[in-house]
Amino acid sequence: MAFKEFIRASKHTEIERFFVLGCVVLSLLAVLTVVGFFAQQEHDRVTLGTQAVYTERAVGSLSGAAVSVEGVYANADKTRALALIKYEDAALMNTDAAQYSIFVTGAQPNGEGAQLESSPAGAVYVFGSTGYVGIYLTAADGFPTQIVDVVLRADRQMADSNSDGGEEAVSDASFSKYEQVRLYFNPGAEDAVHASCLDAEVPDARAMYEECVVRAKEAELRETLEDSLEQMEIKLNQITEYTERAERDGVAVLEAPAAIAGDVIEVDEEGNRTLVAASRVPGGFDFDWRSGSISEGYLDTIVQREGSGRSASKYLTDMTAEASNSTFELPKMEDWKTVGGTPITQLSSTSDSQYQTYQSDISLLTNAWNEYYTLKHDYQVKHLRALLDAEITADEAAAAATVRSDAECATVY
Repeated sequence: MAFKEFIRASKHTEIERFFVLGCVVLSLLAVLTVVGFFAQQEHDRVTLGTQAVYTERAVGSLSGAAVSVEGVYANADKTRALALIKYEDAALMNTDAAQYSIFVTGAQPNGEGAQLESSPAGAVYVFGSTGYVGIYLTAADGFPTQIVDVVLRADRQMADSNSDGGEEAVSDASFSKYEQVRLYFNPGAEDAVHASCLDAEVPDARAMYEECVVRAKEAELRETLEDSLEQMEIKLNQITEYTERAERDGVAVLEAPAAIAGDVIEVDEEGNRTLVAASRVPGGFDFDWRSGSISEGYLDTIVQREGSGRSASKYLTDMTAEASNSTFELPKMEDWKTVGGTPITQLSSTSDSQYQTYQSDISLLTNAWNEYYTLKHDYQVKHLRALLDAEITADEAAAAATVRSDAECATVY
């Protein structure tokens, strides 16, 4: 009997029909389950090979201190790895690496435990009161593409959130007894960012902080500087246009204010812009940032050239004071005249149309002067100073950095 005819059979075959249809549905469900299982297995395999960060945020089990995972880094051959975390409130962390220890085991993508496939040693880097902590792992044979379950324990509890250890304490009682943070990451994954500082057998704290923390900030600052130069170039183009327009209309154009007069934006063959400033804004800096870097250092050269024997800190303090006392003044309307020497303000009652043209020309030009000065001020006083401040922060973080790397720092199981 054909299947379609069987379906249309009389009532006495309903039980048989139900049984057959049930078997078909169950078979389809079984096939879909098997297909889904293997698809999930393939997804997990691919994800394990690429994904490095599995925990983006966590909280201290007793303090509730919020922690974010800033990145997972590795050396070229994946034998050294660093998980960089940041406490959102540095007041809630221990700033001495001696107060920390780590516990390392393996984990599955679903969070369940797994046999660790490597035999890592570990260390903890704490970069003073910046909030940054580095969990450093080494494996002589390299890290496989496996998720590691790392618990960072702090000896000193810095705040009371009235927590009983949270969900973690349900499966691990230590979370209700100690201040701990659990992190999952894959040091052998493709997405682990290569950090050249980890190529050294014993990573340098300053190099680590500069590359893993400051470099991203430096890239943002460089982008801001590039944008500022582009905006200044546009504003200088406007100044040229409005100057020529006013002269054609018969205005005796005044000299630009001294703080901005003579400035030029030069563009090289690669499209890189450079401000060639005839003068420096009070409290501002003027140095070749593009050919240098925070890693190489800017400040020593600047202080040697412009510090007049002052220390770096004194020089920067003086520059801050200088900037706070600076002013920028534009010519008043009564200062403007026609090319014939007639004050513009005297024309307001005799020739409304001509006066409005003069007034518009002067307004466009003086507004462009003012807007260019604001851009130049921000470029020299704020953005270039931010590069120097980032360099100082890197030096201070390195000077305050502590490291715990003894054999008892890491417990592997």
